[in-house]
Formats: sequence, C-alpha cells, structure tokens
Amino acid sequence: MKELQLAIEQGHSAVVIKFNLSNWSQTFEKETESLFKSVRFIELSASRHPFFPWLISLLLEQVCRLMPNAFLSAKQLSFAVGRRSYLILRCIKKLNQTIDLVVAHNPQSFYPALVASKKFNAKLGIDIEDYHPGETNNKSLSDKVLLLLKHTLPHAYYISYASPCFYDIINQKISLNTPKQIILLNGFPSTDFTLKNSDTTKLRLVWFSQHINGGRGLEPLLDAISDFSDQVELHLIGQINRTFDRNFIKGKKGIHIHTPKSQSELHQFLCAFDIGVACDVPLNINRDLALTNKLIVYAQAGLFILATHTKAQDKFLEESELEYVQVNPDLESYKNVISRLIVQKEDIKNSQIIRFNAGMKYAWEIISTPLTQTFIN
Repeated sequence: MKELQLAIEQGHSAVVIKFNLSNWSQTFEKETESLFKSVRFIELSASRHPFFPWLISLLLEQVCRLMPNAFLSAKQLSFAVGRRSYLILRCIKKLNQTIDLVVAHNPQSFYPALVASKKFNAKLGIDIEDYHPGETNNKSLSDKVLLLLKHTLPHAYYISYASPCFYDIINQKISLNTPKQIILLNGFPSTDFTLKNSDTTKLRLVWFSQHINGGRGLEPLLDAISDFSDQVELHLIGQINRTFDRNFIKGKKGIHIHTPKSQSELHQFLCAFDIGVACDVPLNINRDLALTNKLIVYAQAGLFILATHTKAQDKFLEESELEYVQVNPDLESYKNVISRLIVQKEDIKNSQIIRFNAGMKYAWEIISTPLTQTFIN
C-alpha cells in the first residue's frame, strides 16, 4: 500500500492484481481500495470458485512438487511454489495496456511478474519481504523456492529487502548483477502516529499480529504477565485462534484481547502504550533473519521495546539508538525482566517523548527515498 501511495504521489497510474482470501481481512482491504480511486484493482479468487481454474492450479502445484528439480523449468518451479502463480499468469495474458514497471511481492508472483515485464517491455522490481526458502522446514520445497529465486532475481531492475539479513543471505546464495539493491525497512508515514500519555498507572505492554496463535513465542509471556497482573497488563491485537485462547489465555489475569484494526487505527492505538513486545522465536531460518515490522512500528509510536533474540532483531537493536531490553523466551527470563521493568516504570513512562522523537528516523517518507529515486530513474 505504501509503495502504491508513493507511485500515485509521483503522478504514476497503477494496476494492482490481488487475491480475495474470503476472510476477516476483506473489510480492511475494501477500505484500503477506497483510498485509491484512480487505481485499477483486479481481484482474483483464492477459493474454489470458480472451480476449474482453482482445480487446474491445485493439480499443477501437486504434480510439479513431485517432479525432480532438475526437470523443472522456471514456470514449473513457480507452479510448485504455489498454485496462485498459475492464476496470476492467466490474468496477465488477458491484460492489455501500457506498463513501465512490474513489482512483485511474494514468490508465487515472481515468475508471473517476470513474464509480465517481458510482455510489456517493462522494468521488473522484486520485493523480498521474507527469506522465502527459509519459511519452510520441507527441504524439497525450500530447494524449489531457492531455484525459483535464482531464475527470477537476476532479471530484476531493482530488488528491495525488508531486512538487512535478507540482503546478506540472498547475495550469498545467488550471483546478482542487479545494480539497484535497496534495504527498505517497513516504516510507516509519520502522520500515522500521535504522541499520547499512557492512561493508567499500570505498565502497559502491547503485541499485535494478524493472528493470535501458537508458535509466536507468546506462551511464556502470558504466564509471566498473569503473575504480575496487579502492576502490568498485556494487550494482544489480532484475530484470535479459539484453541489458543482456550489453552493459554482463558482464566489468566492481566491479558486483554482486541480484534484486528486498520493500519491507521492500529498505529494510533499503539501510541497509548508503554512497551512493545516482539517475542518471535526462530522456528525456521526466515524467523531468525526477518526484521519484524513490530520493531519499526514500536519505535515510531515511542514505545520501549521488549524483544527476544533473533539474528535480525539483535543486529537492528544493537545498531539503533532505541530503548530496549532483550529476553530469552522462557518463563523465568520473562519474570526477571518484567520485575526490572516495573522498577523502571516511571522512567519508561516519562521518556516517551524522547523515544517518539528518536523513532521519527524510521518514517516512510524518509526511508523510502531510495525507492522514490528508483521509480524516477
């Protein structure tokens, strides 16, 4: 959305190919689309309707995943990586207009974007939001994703990376002559954030994601918060998994659940808290290398940061001038850190304005400058 806004502000027109996932996010997507009245949105179905295109995409995915890598073309690798690749290719065949730049944001779109760039004689931009070969512990699929990247990334006019660690590992794995490689942290417009005072004497922690579920490092933190509920509260924002709620949250004190919010609502809401939690554990390579956008958003909202150890988070926080503490993802470590934070409560609350001003360096209008220059050139 931020790249789209940037393009429109520079006077460019745009076409967006997107999928309807038929879930809770649809309301927010429609609200977002309404902000871009000059943009043409092409919506593809990710469900079984219409049935035959979905069936063909499923069969292609399954067959190509079974084939040895040595026999797979770039197109077949794309089908193996994800069934939506086929659906995007069908759409591109029908698209008939002048295009100067094609931008792709996930592996299933990389090969279709390459095809589109050749069809329209356009430049190709690829955004590495995650280290995709490291998102799975399935070696066969991981190898296929890496091969797909080797087939597509060298053709890009520019490549942007959401984490410096992604830049490092991609350039170790793939020989690239791409002159424009950009580290593009996931910052947001400064107007999204307004300095607010915490409205309670308790120390207020916050964590957000699309989904509140297991595997995100929350479990030991939830137990620790319950022990300090008279002085600390934890707010979780996202679509909650009922089983996770029943097994890990129900009956615990000091835990508050909030339904998903739009981007602008979320950012304003976060500004009223004291501490932002980034508790991911490196369950796979990508989790270790990914620089979660939570850290950037917390910095922009003026929050003190409580983070676990991952390669990306360690590197970012060490090189930053932010106020933070890191913790091992176990119950005793959380208890020890929370006890120390309670002692520092007044200092944490009183230094909010200093953190808020320090976080301004991550504003989208500042960190997007290299991308702006890429669009112009």
